[in-house]
Amino acid sequence: CASGVRLAARRRWPIARVVRELTDETRRLATLVGDEDDASVQAVFNASYGAVPDEAARRLYRLLGLHPGTDFEAGAAAALLGVGAGEAAHLLDLLAGANLLQEGPGDRYHFHDLVRLHARGEAGVSESAAGRAAAVRRLTDWYLRTAVAADLTVMPGRWHLGGHYDEARRGAAAFDDREDALGWFERERVNLVAVVENAHGEGLHEAAWQLCEAMWPLFLLRKHYGSWLESHEVGLAAARECGDAKAEARMLTALGMAHLDRRDFPAAIDHNGRALRLDPPGGHPLGEASALEGLGVAEL
Repeated sequence: CASGVRLAARRRWPIARVVRELTDETRRLATLVGDEDDASVQAVFNASYGAVPDEAARRLYRLLGLHPGTDFEAGAAAALLGVGAGEAAHLLDLLAGANLLQEGPGDRYHFHDLVRLHARGEAGVSESAAGRAAAVRRLTDWYLRTAVAADLTVMPGRWHLGGHYDEARRGAAAFDDREDALGWFERERVNLVAVVENAHGEGLHEAAWQLCEAMWPLFLLRKHYGSWLESHEVGLAAARECGDAKAEARMLTALGMAHLDRRDFPAAIDHNGRALRLDPPGGHPLGEASALEGLGVAEL
C-alpha cells in the first residue's frame, strides 16, 4: 500500500525503482514508511530499543533480526545469543514487555515487519561481521541438531549420512514421543526451510543439506510438497557445493520421492536415475538401493 502511494505521487517513476528499494534492506524501512516519516518512525524504534535496561536483551533483539524465519521460541533465541533457554525466555519476555516483540501462542514470538528491519539494522551497526556470522552458525546448528533429534524420535531405524546422529543417540531424549517430534517439525516447518536457504547463502552448505535429510519424516508423513521441493532443491545445490556425491544422491532420491508422490513419473525417473549414476554399484550400497527402489517404483 505504501509503495502504491509513492508510485501514485511520482507517476514518472518506473515500478522497478520501488522494487529495488524494497529489495535493499538498508532502504526498505524508509521506503515502506516514506522518507518524510522515516526519522520519526526510527526515533520511536530507537526510543523503545534504548529504553530496554538490559544489555543482553538489547543484544538479543539485534541478533533476532538475523533470524531468517517468521517466528521463534526460546531455544532459537538462546542459540543466537549463546545462553541457556531459561535466560533467553526471560530476555524474550523483557523485549515483549518493551513492545519490540509480539507474543504468540505456545511461547512463540515474532517481530512486526518494520521492527525486524530496525533490529537487523542495529545488528549491522553494533555487531561485528564475525559476531553476526557466529550467531547465524549457532542458530543453524541448533535447528540442525534439534531436527536430527526429532528425526530419530519419529523414524529411529532409518539410515543417515549426516554426522550428528550418533551423538544424538547417546544424548538425552529431546522429545517425549513421535507426536511431540512431529509437532515440533510442523511448528518449525517454515523456519526450517528458511534456515536451509539462509545456510546455503551463508556458505554453510553441509548444514543445509543435512537439515533437508533430517526433515524427511515431516515430508514423508505430512506431504508438504511445496516446502519439500523448495528445501531439497537448495539442499541439492548445497551438496554439490560440498563436492559430496553421496549427499547429492541423497537429495536427488528425496526429490524423486516427492515427484513420485505427486505422480510426476518422468521427473521421479530422472531424479532417481541421476542419483544412481552418482552412487555406482559397490560405492554406496544404501544409496544405490534407495535410488533403485525409487526408479523401480516410478517405472512400475
